[in-house]
Amino acid sequence: MKKFYKKATAKFDNGRFVICLDDKPIKTPAGHLMAIRQTGLADVVIREWDDQEDVINPKTMPITQLLNVKIDKAQDMVVRKPLEDALLEYINSDLICYFAEGPDSLVAAQRQHWSPLQQIFKEESGITLRTTSGINFVEQDPELEKQGRAFVESLDAAHFAAFQSVVGPLGSFFIAKAFVEKHITADEAYNAALVDEVFQMDIWGADPEAEKKHAALRKELSDVERFLQLISEN
Repeated sequence: MKKFYKKATAKFDNGRFVICLDDKPIKTPAGHLMAIRQTGLADVVIREWDDQEDVINPKTMPITQLLNVKIDKAQDMVVRKPLEDALLEYINSDLICYFAEGPDSLVAAQRQHWSPLQQIFKEESGITLRTTSGINFVEQDPELEKQGRAFVESLDAAHFAAFQSVVGPLGSFFIAKAFVEKHITADEAYNAALVDEVFQMDIWGADPEAEKKHAALRKELSDVERFLQLISEN
């Protein structure tokens, strides 16, 4: 879309900052007002819109995109329910439960990144994740899905938007959970999710396509980490 405005601003109304373009309130894709409680978050969104050049490129506005998900999808329980169901599909066959059969150095790297996450979940839930070597499916505790659903349903709209955005790219419910709960950083989430690929790259080198994919994941996690910080501020 061609840029149609000169300046982004915010109007304070009823305890929230309503983002405006040339004094006209912005609407989300679903038609809701883009209204923000946190000052810092509003400033970043304004800057993302102001930084657009001749053509508006949503890919260069990651915080705005997360905010759109929060407002349009995470606050409406009817819209949110199928998204919750999709996230729970990861829980019984999660990445961190499937160790390689070898070599020993790869298994050691997996344990270094995954065992602390398994321990965090055990301490929080009382459930020990069942693990295996290889690709054969391992049956998890029946209580696992119940607790996973309770966690997803407990997330406020902003944290749900963040969680929903990273589960797929990370390929793991539990890495995403630890990340959104700030047990681990964006870099630690990246390393846990890509431990197998990084191991192979160290041996064989990286091809340009893999490097591009990894850089995109790093940036996405960094953007979500920033979003999580901004929503926690007053």
